[in-house]
Amino acid sequence: MRENSKRAILSIALIFLSSLSSAAEIASQIGRSVSEDLRQVLRGDTTALRKESKAVLSEDTLRAIGETLAKGFFSPQGPVTLRLNFRNKKMPSAKNGTFTFYGQRVFFEEGGLKTSIKLRARFYFDIGNDGSLSRSLLTRQEAYLELKIKNPEPDLENVVNKFRIKIADQDLLQLFNADASQPEFPEILSQIERNVTALPSNSADQDLVPIFFKTLRALVQYEPQFINPTLGIYYERVSLAYTEKDYQSENILDPVSVGDVEYQFTIDRNVRGYVPKVYGDPSFSFEDYFREGMTHDWILSYPEDTVVVEAKVPISVANLSGSQKSLMHNFIDDAFIDKMTQDGIRESAFKANRGKAAHLRKFINAKAVL
Repeated sequence: MRENSKRAILSIALIFLSSLSSAAEIASQIGRSVSEDLRQVLRGDTTALRKESKAVLSEDTLRAIGETLAKGFFSPQGPVTLRLNFRNKKMPSAKNGTFTFYGQRVFFEEGGLKTSIKLRARFYFDIGNDGSLSRSLLTRQEAYLELKIKNPEPDLENVVNKFRIKIADQDLLQLFNADASQPEFPEILSQIERNVTALPSNSADQDLVPIFFKTLRALVQYEPQFINPTLGIYYERVSLAYTEKDYQSENILDPVSVGDVEYQFTIDRNVRGYVPKVYGDPSFSFEDYFREGMTHDWILSYPEDTVVVEAKVPISVANLSGSQKSLMHNFIDDAFIDKMTQDGIRESAFKANRGKAAHLRKFINAKAVL
């Protein structure tokens, strides 16, 4: 009886998520206008502007690729090794967790390429030895609210622009529960914008905040649920980086010099999908949700012994030709990025360069529980 009830609940949840999984298409001129407004305040670092490569691998495959990377390569100057540093080394625990709420995404097509825009709210956690979660200093009382644009131009496939600001818990909760179709919505959003602007943690992003909220106002006209959480994803992440000093082309006859270049790599384990139920009543708190509530919202998990691996290369060098790239860049491409995305190397149920949210929606639509 208990098992039948569990299956019934799962079926209802799957149907519910399927109804929310379709992206809303907007006119290309609307999407292009939104994208161009945001790009006026785009930072040039790897976090904000990068080309992403993604794959789901088995732990054994990741280990084998890692061993190849560790061996390095020989250059005319001698052996070169790739030493990765932890990007999250300032966090006090050995393991770090992330929970992300996703709103309903929108997209437009131009030049044969689909450009997607999504809103997400992200929380970071320190994971205790007993598996308990405590919010990290980065998001102790605030979350990161992000707009992510994938394929921002017809010639920039798999390139991502990311814009992020901080938002206090109570404002995020109000945003999540706002009804964009109601007459009071503009004032609600304006008040949230004023609160976000006043946060000390946004002092360096005063040029971004008004354009960020202008984007929200524009997109909820075409997809009211753009701001409402329809999917949640939790995972445990290791963030790594390698900085190549004084990037120089391999071919001295075709020189490119761009200064220092940071390559970023992430490894995500224990990936789980949720139907997030975030209520606007005074009794709701994100603290309680992450402590207990999200347990009841779990619906799908990635298979055991799999990892989601991402490589992020700054756009300043990502689309260079082979001869224009540096020796290290070509080594990372050959030994890591190209390798992990190959058929027969990555896990066959998962497409290369597709994100966790897209895969979860795919399995939900197929009614496939991993």
